[in-house]
Amino acid sequence: MRVRFSVLCMVILAMPAFAAPPSGSDLSGTYLTSVQSPNERVVVKQFKDIGGDPKVSATYESPHKCGDTTITELFDVPLKGGVLSGTMTLCSTLPKLVSKEDCSLPVTFKVEFKLTVQLKGKDGDRVSDVDTISGQYLADYVTYDKTKDGHWTNCKVRPGGGGEESFYLIPATQQKPTRHQKR
Repeated sequence: MRVRFSVLCMVILAMPAFAAPPSGSDLSGTYLTSVQSPNERVVVKQFKDIGGDPKVSATYESPHKCGDTTITELFDVPLKGGVLSGTMTLCSTLPKLVSKEDCSLPVTFKVEFKLTVQLKGKDGDRVSDVDTISGQYLADYVTYDKTKDGHWTNCKVRPGGGGEESFYLIPATQQKPTRHQKR
């Protein structure tokens, strides 16, 4: 029996244009991301590059657990005209994809992405703050055969062959409080 399955591996699509951060802006800070786990915290640092575009790195505030391994860096890419693009590191979330008895795919993988910086608003000609950094990606598509005993075999990854997905980074200071139920 041939079964098809979409997996969140990511390749980013073009995003609508937003105002680019003015020169001298700094995206550094703590953000919440939706890319692996909802509201996981990442620390973003922007570095000036002499004679080129600034570099922006995003690392997990606490190492992100990927099965038996962890990842610390989400991405380290240039900022060009309000757009971050390059590769980022993710990890598979489905045990059968990485199990040696099944697909045996790598736990971590790199994907292409593109994020656009959206600004809160303007105070005259001065931009007040970053609102969100958001983008879209396509999930990879994984096909496999299922054996009588339930194992997945002949696993094939078709990069970018899955459905369109979105993800974001928002400044952690913009986090809305979580509602708690009374006992």
